[in-house]
Amino acid sequence: MINNEEEIIINTKSCSGGGCADKKGAKCCDNGGACGGGGCADKKTESANISELNQWPIKLHLIDPDAPYFKEADILIAADCAPFAYANFHEKFLKGRKLIIFCPKLDNGQDLYVEKLTELFVSQNIRTLTLVRMEAPCCDGFEDVVVKAIEKSGVNVLVKLLTLSLKGEIVA
Repeated sequence: MINNEEEIIINTKSCSGGGCADKKGAKCCDNGGACGGGGCADKKTESANISELNQWPIKLHLIDPDAPYFKEADILIAADCAPFAYANFHEKFLKGRKLIIFCPKLDNGQDLYVEKLTELFVSQNIRTLTLVRMEAPCCDGFEDVVVKAIEKSGVNVLVKLLTLSLKGEIVA
């Protein structure tokens, strides 16, 4: 049985020809994991894999600019693909921030996005903005949406822009 605090990783090596028995007599592999039919299973805690997401919704199309969790927040605005490209996205970028995501190529209503972000910046006294985009051509225009909203709002906010390669490396 797997509980919420463990993950099971199935190895390709077989348990036959070695291993040990645990206190209950179940055969164990050399790595100390439980034997599970076609392979060995290592127990590994997920403590390092805790989500840093602390609000919902996250899509720019769905957010409420007046939501109280944005008040005086540090905000991360990311391209939809960025969390998938960067393996340590939660720890490196999301921790301690409120998240907003959008796709500058596939999402319709860029003008609506500028309006929503403008309202958010004016009403919520945002502390910092971190922008994470991909270096792919489809992310061209990503920061333009945010810059237009900042200019329209007239607020001064510290902005940090990070660009990820298609291999998930920070390139700028």
